[in-house]
Amino acid sequence: MDKEKGGLWIREAATSVSFYRVKYGEKKQRLITVSYDQVIQKQHEVRALFSTPEATAKLDKYFREFPFLKREKAVKKKEYLSRKQIIDFMTAMPESISILIEQDPKCLSDENKQLAYEIWKAWTPIRQLISNVSGWNVKEGDSKKALGWGNAKPKEEEEG
Repeated sequence: MDKEKGGLWIREAATSVSFYRVKYGEKKQRLITVSYDQVIQKQHEVRALFSTPEATAKLDKYFREFPFLKREKAVKKKEYLSRKQIIDFMTAMPESISILIEQDPKCLSDENKQLAYEIWKAWTPIRQLISNVSGWNVKEGDSKKALGWGNAKPKEEEEG
């Protein structure tokens, strides 16, 4: 009786899990793909496709940990802005706010008042992260010198 050779490879996608048989020197073979909400119900079907002790042990561990993994997958991953996106956003904000101020110069609109509150709420930790010693420790004056805005001269002119 020939013992089945080949390993097990598990690939998690956004909404499903695929189980592959991997044999050295050959292309991996996808045997089954199961949606996240069906993984536990279909584990017997998946187990039937793999008979090596190593694959069985790997499946045991995967199915034992899956309820925790599923909770992790269910939590929406935070998306972060790139440096360029942050710069583009911060550059566009003053002009966007200016347009809103033209339409409501005394900030009488509840939406604009709420927006102003939210901007201050968001700006406070941003300023702390950038300027405090526990963050980047870059002060407003450093920016003025480096970029030549406000009443500061760029570093090159100052040194020359």
